[in-house]
Amino acid sequence: MLIQPRLSAFLGTLSELKLVFTHEFIGGKGQTINLACDFHLEQGSKFRCEEWIKETPDSLYYMESIRARQKRDSQFTWINVNQGAMTLRSDYKVWLQGDNSEVALEGLAMMHGKKESHAHIVLIHEGQYTRSRQLFKNVLKDLSRSSFEGQIIVEKDAMKTDAFQLNNNLLLSERAHADSKPMLKIFADDVKASHGATVGSLDEEELFYLCSRGLPKEEAKQILTEAFCREVLDALSIETE
Repeated sequence: MLIQPRLSAFLGTLSELKLVFTHEFIGGKGQTINLACDFHLEQGSKFRCEEWIKETPDSLYYMESIRARQKRDSQFTWINVNQGAMTLRSDYKVWLQGDNSEVALEGLAMMHGKKESHAHIVLIHEGQYTRSRQLFKNVLKDLSRSSFEGQIIVEKDAMKTDAFQLNNNLLLSERAHADSKPMLKIFADDVKASHGATVGSLDEEELFYLCSRGLPKEEAKQILTEAFCREVLDALSIETE
């Protein structure tokens, strides 16, 4: 089964739109979903999307493409929480064309088995005083895999840009695998930009501390894992399980 939904939205001056996507999969084999989203934000408009992709079939291929162009003083926010799939890929490309425009992208993938989740991001700062924030986290068990490729491009006229990018990966299995590739391309002089990436396991000292207070080891691991995810989950207005 091949499903190709498409969403196009034009936000007029000072308008505001909030979308909540929840995906549930009943069953079946050989499913492919190819979602395409296009957004155009006029001056002062605000857009926010919260996307929660629940437990998926092992045979699901899920691809989504998100494109947005922003005018002056507009705000674009997209938060994605997923549990991976046979292959799950989120591809973002946003043009901050107007002065004082702002974009925030957040993602959290919690995977087990052989599931995968991949994020590819390109943010292009063209206007002055533009701001961008990327925060993507992955929790990987068993043989699961993730990749993150985030690119920030600051054009020569995009003075006073403020860009932040961070990718954190928590490995709960020795056979899980995470790749991270943060990138900055800066052609302007007066810019504030930072990026970072981490790949690691649970902190043994924190785990020992919780266990020394009487918690079973598995429960202590669960608490630390939830704490790792909390920053993204707290940004959602919808409840996740």
